[in-house]
Amino acid sequence: MNKIIKACCVGGAILGMMASCTADFEEINQNPKAITFDASTPEPLMVNAIWGIAGNFLNGDNAGLLISHQVAEEQYANASIYNIQPDNLGSNWADIYINLRRLKEVRQSLDQQKEKFPESFTEGKYEAYEGVIAVMEVLLWHTATDIFGAMPYEQALDITNIRPAYSTQKEIYLGLFERLDTAIGALQAAEAVNVYGSSDLIYGGDNTLWLRFANSLKLRMAVRISDTEEAALAKTKAQEAVSAGVMQSNADNARFPYVPASQMNPIYSKRLNRSDVFPSDILVNQLVAFNDPRLSAYVEQGSSGYVGAQFGIANNFDEQYADFSSDIIAGAGDFPGFVMDYAEVAFLLAEAAHKNMISGDVQAYYEAGVNASVESWTGADAAAYLAEADVAFDAANAEEQIALQKWLSLYLNGWEAWAEQRRTGIPTPIPSINGLNYPLRLVYPTSETTLNAENYQAAVDQTLGGKDQQDVALWWVQ
Repeated sequence: MNKIIKACCVGGAILGMMASCTADFEEINQNPKAITFDASTPEPLMVNAIWGIAGNFLNGDNAGLLISHQVAEEQYANASIYNIQPDNLGSNWADIYINLRRLKEVRQSLDQQKEKFPESFTEGKYEAYEGVIAVMEVLLWHTATDIFGAMPYEQALDITNIRPAYSTQKEIYLGLFERLDTAIGALQAAEAVNVYGSSDLIYGGDNTLWLRFANSLKLRMAVRISDTEEAALAKTKAQEAVSAGVMQSNADNARFPYVPASQMNPIYSKRLNRSDVFPSDILVNQLVAFNDPRLSAYVEQGSSGYVGAQFGIANNFDEQYADFSSDIIAGAGDFPGFVMDYAEVAFLLAEAAHKNMISGDVQAYYEAGVNASVESWTGADAAAYLAEADVAFDAANAEEQIALQKWLSLYLNGWEAWAEQRRTGIPTPIPSINGLNYPLRLVYPTSETTLNAENYQAAVDQTLGGKDQQDVALWWVQ
């Protein structure tokens, strides 16, 4: 019963029995056998939070890979033909608020530990712990609003409010910049304090790397909104991020380390039971056309060579089609998940410099991005690749080159690849399939249309022109 009651009011996604959400919720929802925060510490709770966000939400779903055209489907071809049903989105929506709740629990544990054992919190330690929590919150909110648009934000996670109002995507972004600035300030104050240790599955508690990641995330968000009416703010935030210090090399990459047998890479684990998702012809054809050195690292050729599965149809896969490379789907399932890489940051710097948001050499940033991606996947530099006719920097086509190389570098980072494709239009998406338009967002799950109907409809009317449809552009696309 406790699990059912708790699920009914996660964030704003009302997932269970409304009748169970009463004024006595806090008292009713106590599990007498559960470990209390007083008996816990932030570290094991952070393991669960990072796993939920980086290991599962960002990397555990094929939807982003499919609608960014990186992969194609066979038997279950709904996403490949843009037929994404609201009934299938409940878990994506719920995961957002479940993971936010996990981060809230980390913070509660941290606060209680500080209150009970203040002597153990040396100067900067609390700030470092709190800074990492806040950065993870911003990462999750930013990804989530880029998927759905307006969402319950300011009123989210209040278990006494089972029908939270939505915030617009613009409001969410402005709020996230404030949160991120606070987190960066906390991490800067903490200096080199090491926190979470091995419980930090991304950086092993290295505060310096978290600070670079936070600034890199800030740069990503600034570039994302650079073509909106908030262009001046975007320029300011981009300059702040660069000044404070973004990622410097592949040594700063944020990856999630999957563990064989227990927390396996989701592409690998799914391939153990079924084989219905393969690299798409859109991706493979682009790699072949550019004589891209990442080709064999990304995909394994089939009996017909490097021939990707056709996007936009229900394929009948056989051995002739290219598959994921053996590095990804062979071995023990420990191929890492992607959170953010230096290659992406270099391309963000290139675009920001091209738009005069920051100073710097556009070509140098562009080539650094290409080099970082190629080196990360192949272990070699990209000198020969950068000499290819369609890859060599061309100032007249800089924006298109940056966008395409960034999309290629975001292989297997599906949600981010989809966001960039929607924002830049590169590579050009298939405009419609069987009368269904290219998804510019995911529609809200059915649970919101029924159990939070008034706030749902207000958000649809205010931000989507009255149409909760997948082909309605988000704020930063317009």
